Amino acid sequence: MLALDAVEPTQVSAPASTVSPDAATMTAVRTAPSVAPGIRRRSFLRLGSTAGVLAAGGGGAWWWSTRRGTPTPPVARPRPELVVAFQGDLTGPAKDSGNAQLNGARLAVEQVNAQSARPLRLKLVPYDDGGDPTRAASLAGRLVKDTGVLAVLGPTSDACFLSTEAAYTKATMPVVTVSVDVGLDGRSIGYSQFRSHAALHVERTLLAAPCVRYLSNHVDARKVFLVDDRAQGDTAWKLCDLAQKGLRSAGRQATLTSVPAGKIDYTALAASVMSAGADAVVFTGDAARTAGLASALKAARFTGTCMATEQAFGPGFLTAAGAAATGWVFATSFTDPAVRPSARAFSAAYRTRFGAAPGWYAAEAYDAVMFLAASCAQDGAALRERVAIAHRLQEVKHTGITRTVAYRPSHGYNDDAMFLYEVADGAFHYLGQYKEAAVS
Repeated sequence: MLALDAVEPTQVSAPASTVSPDAATMTAVRTAPSVAPGIRRRSFLRLGSTAGVLAAGGGGAWWWSTRRGTPTPPVARPRPELVVAFQGDLTGPAKDSGNAQLNGARLAVEQVNAQSARPLRLKLVPYDDGGDPTRAASLAGRLVKDTGVLAVLGPTSDACFLSTEAAYTKATMPVVTVSVDVGLDGRSIGYSQFRSHAALHVERTLLAAPCVRYLSNHVDARKVFLVDDRAQGDTAWKLCDLAQKGLRSAGRQATLTSVPAGKIDYTALAASVMSAGADAVVFTGDAARTAGLASALKAARFTGTCMATEQAFGPGFLTAAGAAATGWVFATSFTDPAVRPSARAFSAAYRTRFGAAPGWYAAEAYDAVMFLAASCAQDGAALRERVAIAHRLQEVKHTGITRTVAYRPSHGYNDDAMFLYEVADGAFHYLGQYKEAAVS
């Protein structure tokens, strides 16, 4: 096997690696120091019981066997180890999200390997594509030739996924992504239409649903001004179109306007909002453009509800908008595990293990690995072939800490893992899953 851009693999007391030793010659990314065993065990015990991800007897047996003063259990027969490659952006433009996903995945691997009731163990071998589609494609081409790799978690970005899709699909490589939003409409890669890709991220156009529900049920908006930012392509238009239809079905007035992909006259756009008599605005642009509108609306003394999507979510919006950011509500595809009850134990374990709060998609990556682990087994036995695992992805239902993953032909693997945040005191504050009573 050719040497790849591998970084230090995640492994808990694992037997010899099935990945080529050539990978170990590459520059390693220093892993976070391990935490005191007692702390980590308590965190994961809570995590397993909260999310329902521990197999009956699996997590309990692990906890029992590690308590002080308990007898040593009989030595179980060795479980087969399945290699999962993590392919993500660890050093490029999306490195924060990529590393958060890697760390969340590492916690899941440790959890899986500690559950003796499972018929398998996992070994996570991370590879850095740097967010470069060309590099990602080269990496995918080599990974499919490594028969020891049975599945891939990643890539991080849409562009890198598209550059790897042909190689992975042709090889029927099971691929699970949490931050990629790429549909199949109008695209063929020339191979069998069976897709071995499990996309756990909802389509971004579906973020119209939390916008409609929040505006209709929570703030009772009557006239909504929807802005299709052409800089975001057809995704923005489709989102606005869905939102307009949903709002009208809910008995609300909804005006849809488009702004060019180039320069925006924010003052004129804010004036249009005011003249329309709108009591709510939904903007589909990125952080900088959303901040431009926020500032113009504040200057125009608009007092209605302002909403945007995850395209604008992040510190860039807060910095650029300043005081005008206050009150803006954002629809996203990722939760805040520190606040969400089902993910709090994960958040505590993550902070203890890595010394920081979990970043975007860390908890989602944890769920992805737990889902993949369930898909790698059938009838109490580990699956050893990519094709079998790929088909199993569409059969397994997994209730995780951020969402329930279950494939439906017309809905994909999930269509309701969408969440709301509101800006207050210069920070994003988690409101909840959009269907929850507090925000709907």
